[in-house]
Amino acid sequence: MRAKRIIVLSLALGLFLTSCGYNGVVTTGSSPTTTSVAATPTVVTRLTPGGPGATFTPSPPAQGTPGQSVTVQTSASFYQPGETILVTISNQTAQTILFANHQTDCTVVLLQVQTGSSWQSIAPCKLMIVTRLFPLNAGQHMSVSLKPSPSTWSSGTYRIAFRYESKTPTGPGSFRDTFSPLFQVR
Repeated sequence: MRAKRIIVLSLALGLFLTSCGYNGVVTTGSSPTTTSVAATPTVVTRLTPGGPGATFTPSPPAQGTPGQSVTVQTSASFYQPGETILVTISNQTAQTILFANHQTDCTVVLLQVQTGSSWQSIAPCKLMIVTRLFPLNAGQHMSVSLKPSPSTWSSGTYRIAFRYESKTPTGPGSFRDTFSPLFQVR
């Protein structure tokens, strides 16, 4: 009887701990190579509705040395307050990178808004579960969607922050931060 209880509790705990995955799709080139693991995020920060709509133009390329960097790119330079922000992470290095969830809305990227001369993180994940590490192999790309729920994004200047570490033959390397080009919500 006690063994059954332990098994049931272990299975329940395992299901609970896997409930907050990354909200992304890994691709090589243009076709998916793995199945996405989506979570139902809990938004913990209400945002004030922003101003009028904006026109959409592609973001300039992210900074970095092609073939030797990890880049973060948004799908547009301007977003409307209620629009989903689509982020693409590209591993252009020769190594697998590792990164954690528990960022904005429990995804693997951190949305930040500029407030004066500093950056404020938006909707950090506050689910009290174990943080998981995810890999992105060399040459792969991953898409992440950030949805303004239950309110809308505030008007302002934003960026996406992404923290990762390179996986080496002897273990993990040091953490590195990379950022998307700045974009606006109007």
